[in-house]
Amino acid sequence: MEKEDLRVKKTKRSIEESFMTLFYHYNFEQITVKGITEEAEIGRKTFYLHYLDKYDLVDSIVKKAFTELEVICERKKGLGH
Repeated sequence: MEKEDLRVKKTKRSIEESFMTLFYHYNFEQITVKGITEEAEIGRKTFYLHYLDKYDLVDSIVKKAFTELEVICERKKGLGH
């Protein structure tokens, strides 16, 4: 498995955190790519290098959360809980 560049990881984390910050304050429909990029202090081109649109971003966030939950569940199985 190829390691992701540290700059890419930081950029994606910033985009995801910016989306979540906006999501706590606004409805999903009100959130725009422009708003996300302003919150993350990145250019729109940078956003589109990593995601197709805000729906793709949300899909990525949800997949990551489910993967983390799966890991937690597997660890608990191993501990006999």
